[in-house]
Amino acid sequence: MTMREKGKTHVCPWWLGFFLASPLRKLFQNPEKILGPHVREGMTLVDVGSGMGFFSLPMARMAGPGGRVICFDVQEKMLRHLARRAAGAGLSGIIETRLSTP
Repeated sequence: MTMREKGKTHVCPWWLGFFLASPLRKLFQNPEKILGPHVREGMTLVDVGSGMGFFSLPMARMAGPGGRVICFDVQEKMLRHLARRAAGAGLSGIIETRLSTP
């Protein structure tokens, strides 16, 4: 997350990603319900501002082994945590991370 003020970019601290990836968030923003009608097996998907993967991981499960989720974020630490979470969930072969600029 970034905010721009008079030419300056402010990036959300990487550690706030733990709050954004919290299971409690699913109570009011469930990725499976939101994305389910739109994501099919084998699709290639893009998650811009993926953070630690709140939407990326469910997208990868829905896309399946033949699918691909390309995740962009401006913070390398967020992407490292996402890659670790993907590996732990057995989704490393589906999720790709890309560092972008704000």
